[in-house]
Amino acid sequence: MAQNNTAVTSQTAITPEEMERRYGKLIMQAARSKGLEDNLCLDVKQEVMVDFFCRHPERYNPERASLSTFLWMASCCKALDLKRKNHEERMATMEDGELEMVSDATHAVDASCEYTSEDAMLVLGETLRRMYRVNKNERQLQIFAMYVLKKVDRDEVAEYFGESPDYVSLVKTRLYPKFLDILADVEREDYEGHLKLSDKSLAFLNPILSLCRNAG
Repeated sequence: MAQNNTAVTSQTAITPEEMERRYGKLIMQAARSKGLEDNLCLDVKQEVMVDFFCRHPERYNPERASLSTFLWMASCCKALDLKRKNHEERMATMEDGELEMVSDATHAVDASCEYTSEDAMLVLGETLRRMYRVNKNERQLQIFAMYVLKKVDRDEVAEYFGESPDYVSLVKTRLYPKFLDILADVEREDYEGHLKLSDKSLAFLNPILSLCRNAG
């Protein structure tokens, strides 16, 4: 880390003012893609910039990724951390009955941030593999994938699996916090450069997610 409030590597030098001007909108967009409101996106931007200039300037390696790519991934990780924290706080204040009927408006994968790129599909695939290591119930993971990731209507998911709509909601309530935890860890490992992919097959999810290449 250089002095005079400037982050410097062998290939780049940038001030906080220049980062705000060149990448401020990108950071906000990344945070919004994870479903955060603008006031929380501003918190994410502040945290990303503090990390870059003060806490962990060594994390950026221009030989591994462009600055825009690095900032996008860092912002997504920060946003997921904040989203997970807010979700846990909200869940802690709910009564048992309310927990079974969590609003369908909350989704782990926001509609504006579909998993379409190769890197994103790898991250999602690894997240699901790690989830399966924690919860080895294939049926519940299939329900979660169809309802939360594919955003199929709750009643349609219930009919497909022969379960009640309340059971579908309960599966989401139980698995959603763990999904956020694992997803944040995987994305953090990815942008820090030490993500190791496991070799567990998730072929039972292929009909749900069409992830044959990455989850199979």
